[in-house]
Amino acid sequence: MILIVEDVEMIATHIGDVCAELGVGFQIAMAGREALALASAKVFRLAIVDLRLPDIGGVDLISEIRALPVPHGDVPILIATGESRKVIIQAIRAGANGMIEKPYSLAVLKTRVTELMRD
Repeated sequence: MILIVEDVEMIATHIGDVCAELGVGFQIAMAGREALALASAKVFRLAIVDLRLPDIGGVDLISEIRALPVPHGDVPILIATGESRKVIIQAIRAGANGMIEKPYSLAVLKTRVTELMRD
């Protein structure tokens, strides 16, 4: 199961389509607090996190996920962003495992998802 954290419905749907193509279930959270509640309740194989969320920043969300008890806090995190390098570095330091830059192709997303779920 993949946790998709994206506040733009069209983008979340496209990411969900990639998950479906890979035969992996997914849940969509449209905000950071919703994502944190889901990550606390379920163990996900991967979280795909947009860094611009309506309620809390993606970097803060990553830090809060990493603070969850094992195995919840150990989920691989892929950031999908158009943010500055400074923010990307902050996200990586907070615990992100990889990134793709927006706008991205679905083929690149599919490749990164497959790689991170394999690790």
